[in-house]
Amino acid sequence: RFLNNAEIAPYISGANYTFFVPEDQAFRNLGFDRLSDEIFSSPQGVKLLLHHFVRGRLYDRDLKDNEVFETIGGGIIKITRTFEGTVSVNTAKIVESEVFVYNLGTMFYIDSILYPDILQDYISKKNSGHELAGRPPLLPTPSDVEIVPKEFYVTEPSDSEDDEIITPKALPVRFMYNPKYKI
Repeated sequence: RFLNNAEIAPYISGANYTFFVPEDQAFRNLGFDRLSDEIFSSPQGVKLLLHHFVRGRLYDRDLKDNEVFETIGGGIIKITRTFEGTVSVNTAKIVESEVFVYNLGTMFYIDSILYPDILQDYISKKNSGHELAGRPPLLPTPSDVEIVPKEFYVTEPSDSEDDEIITPKALPVRFMYNPKYKI
């Protein structure tokens, strides 16, 4: 529903994309199902949806543990694989993988929304109207985390890459020391 109303086709022309599709329950869990369809057509709504797309077709074999990819929306996603076989994209678990869509690319269904804080202002406005009263705040930021704003630019789509099937390369991984855990 949200994808159809957002008119993101100009940003994802062609068939060389991987789309991490949140299940309907993911939208309900955050109260996004109560937002108007126009919100997903807004710049913030389009940005949220584009954070679920990666340029190039990814397959299950490409989703290696600790691989990092950049989304079309400019976000970063990190793949995590457990020994039990669970695969996650950031904190969202993949619940169905490698669904092929002829005119789009590869889809992976996930159990939560990536970067939901993009629509935090809309949820806050709804909370002030008591529509979502009693729900916990959306993803509070821990006190030891510094939020660094990132500009989002939407570029005009290019037809030059539309016909070529590409597999994106992972971004370099940076390991960070966490003093909570002893090595």
